[in-house]
Amino acid sequence: MTYQDGLNRNILISRIQTFFTSLLFFLPVWFAFESQFGSPTTLATLYAITYLVSVFLELPTGALADLVGRKSVIALGFIIQGASYIFISQAKDISWLWIGAAIAQVGMTFVSGANTALLYDTLKELKKNQYLILFRVKMKWYTELELHLQRLLADICFYFINGCRISW
Repeated sequence: MTYQDGLNRNILISRIQTFFTSLLFFLPVWFAFESQFGSPTTLATLYAITYLVSVFLELPTGALADLVGRKSVIALGFIIQGASYIFISQAKDISWLWIGAAIAQVGMTFVSGANTALLYDTLKELKKNQYLILFRVKMKWYTELELHLQRLLADICFYFINGCRISW
């Protein structure tokens, strides 16, 4: 594989990663599980506050990615996220959700900062760094399309399983 092929592979992997991390079929089950520990308002507050973690950690995790290596920081971020989801699944009360959500957000920040830096450096090497914004907008569009397709698929499955009307 040539150097140019490796750079193009980084872009392909970024697209695949975005696709698979945007699959959110589990959210209704996750919400039902978390609802036994707090009201929807409490859960919304929990996630709003823990998202602030990413605001404060975005820059330090980007610096860590520069020091350690972007791909290893991305892998570490996914491991942290996975561990946090296992931790949350064992929750006994709302405090476990707070801790697990904060840890998950740390993992997401590792992935986000390192992935953005890796993508920018890849596009820069390909002399296409002016397309970073366009690439990110396209990925956001694909994510939104994927969410709508998931809803459609869920409605169709619900229709065939329960024989109910589809609520579009």
